[in-house]
Amino acid sequence: MTHSTGFALAREWIIGILLAFIIPMATYYGVEVFFTYVKKMPQVEYPRGRTVTEQERDDYREKRNTRDDAFQKTLFYTALIIGLTAIILGNFVLNAYLALTIGLSLGGLFTLILGYLVYWQHFGLLIKFGSLIVATLLLFFIAFYRLKK
Repeated sequence: MTHSTGFALAREWIIGILLAFIIPMATYYGVEVFFTYVKKMPQVEYPRGRTVTEQERDDYREKRNTRDDAFQKTLFYTALIIGLTAIILGNFVLNAYLALTIGLSLGGLFTLILGYLVYWQHFGLLIKFGSLIVATLLLFFIAFYRLKK
């Protein structure tokens, strides 16, 4: 049975889009697994079923904030490395395969967005601006390289 070119192209796009969703999810849950099982930082649960004192509430908030800050920072740096690596691999190394180019490019982009959204509020104004300039230059460079044909 032969497939039409349209079917083959659709299959490439479907594989690429699925890969694009798997990369950021695997990154997020990979960091969560690292925090839970490797660093042994269990989930912080709010005491339920009884009256909670002000001290218990403050302790819960402090533990939760400490874990969340460490998690967000680790997730940002992991997402930055994985996202940039995926974008570079998809556009410059494995660009002969449409599904991998689509999947790695979009997956890397979504992973970068995930990392930045989680940690954005901790950045200063200069880092925010610098990150956007670097992203613009990277996008320009990739567009120039990929669209010059």
